[in-house]
Amino acid sequence: MTIIKVFLFLLLSTAIQANNHVIIDLAQLSSKPLYNLDEEELIQTLTPFLKKNINIKALKIIENIDNDNFLIFFRDKKSFVFSQEIPKNIKKLKKYESKISYDDEMIGRVIVYLHHNLSTLNLTTQEIAYLDKKDSLKICVDNNWYPLEAVKNSKYTGISSAYMAIFANKIGLPTEIVNTDNWSESLKYAQLQKCDILPLVMKTPNRKKYMNFTTPYFTSNLIVVGSTQEQFVGDITQLLKKRIGITKGYAYYELLKNKYKNINIVEIDTLEKGLELIKDGGLYGYIGSIHVLGKQLQEKYSSDIKVIARLNENLELAVATRNDEPLLNTIF
Repeated sequence: MTIIKVFLFLLLSTAIQANNHVIIDLAQLSSKPLYNLDEEELIQTLTPFLKKNINIKALKIIENIDNDNFLIFFRDKKSFVFSQEIPKNIKKLKKYESKISYDDEMIGRVIVYLHHNLSTLNLTTQEIAYLDKKDSLKICVDNNWYPLEAVKNSKYTGISSAYMAIFANKIGLPTEIVNTDNWSESLKYAQLQKCDILPLVMKTPNRKKYMNFTTPYFTSNLIVVGSTQEQFVGDITQLLKKRIGITKGYAYYELLKNKYKNINIVEIDTLEKGLELIKDGGLYGYIGSIHVLGKQLQEKYSSDIKVIARLNENLELAVATRNDEPLLNTIF
């Protein structure tokens, strides 16, 4: 887990450093024309830089005297547009800000909206055209699967959120979380094509009917947890007659039912409800990811629940994309 976090941090840090370099250069180029309040000189100065740095989608330069917009620019395909309001879809991109100084005195600010240079990603003409038509990427997640992914206080978090942040930064599109009550509803929304991406999901025959899948990029072991009063057993075959819970909609329900014909496995609406049922005696155990269950046990249930079995099966988790837009999958 620590290695993954460090890897993601380094990738994000590299991207941020590159973006900061662009912003600093813009601020330096803008300083003298802004000090002279010469809009024409500012446009002439910035135009070669903007032609070279096509990842700059839009910018605002604000002067300090009245705190007004001195220059507004946005890129409309191959055309440069000045002195018009920046379109809403561009404002959804990640923005960066830097002060503009002249002779060590702050005279204004530059706000920049960056779109990744798609030409560096080896995308096809069709893929680039597809991305140009998208305002954002709509994402459905398991909002209660931390630390793999979750929505906490209306904020998308977890390992998959870090991967999606890197991807969105590279292609220059903002992400938009589609609110769902649980994982089952997220799957239903994916079937109805209300979302573009499921960022951390296991491929099953049924899901292949409405989603395309990338190569798995994250693996998590499956474990069984139960009461601290129970003994640890070697594998799940010794628990087939016990009442075992699993979160509704999870892929390994289908897989385990097919593999172990006599398994007494029941679907539960949420992980929390399942763990509470263990405490109350309504369930003997609960199957889930070692990352997720381990976090729950560490934070909430260390005195009541423990690991009682390990499974030979692993979760091989990939990105799933809507299959009516196949180009999105090839971009991944």
